[in-house]
Amino acid sequence: MMKKFISILLCVAALFGLAACGVPRPGTVLRKLEPYLPADAWGHFSQFDKEILENGDTLYDWHEPITEGGEETAQKIECVFSKDGLTHYVYKNYFFQLSEPGEPLTMDGAASMAKNFARDFLPGGEKMVLKNVPGANPHIYDPGMVESWVGTQGGKTYTISIELHIGYVLELIVE
Repeated sequence: MMKKFISILLCVAALFGLAACGVPRPGTVLRKLEPYLPADAWGHFSQFDKEILENGDTLYDWHEPITEGGEETAQKIECVFSKDGLTHYVYKNYFFQLSEPGEPLTMDGAASMAKNFARDFLPGGEKMVLKNVPGANPHIYDPGMVESWVGTQGGKTYTISIELHIGYVLELIVE
């Protein structure tokens, strides 16, 4: 009985903090993503798809089509959740026009954004120590433009890549 009560408490906690357990509701995820997206992008995701993957994980896909029928996409967010929480995140901008910011995000500001993202989305993220590791995500690494912060928790390595010029979380890789 106590085990079931604790399980219920953890899942209720998941409604308020995503990292607590399992797959949160799509609206909760999207609201919590707002500070980690480009400011111009927020509010421009008119389409949503949910898919259960072969391994049982859940894919959430928000996107903004630019053609009728949605064959071409202006921008999209992909999140994959397993029973242990967020395992993949990426923001992709194909054709969506983003405003130039007044000042690019500093390395300290990007480190803070990575830490907050870990706290909000990753199990044990509030305790995770993140270090800037240049080239940790080689397919998008661009010195001074895209930098990555790496931390470990529960036997997994988390790489959070931040776009510095506009200031947003570009990608999360979990290994």
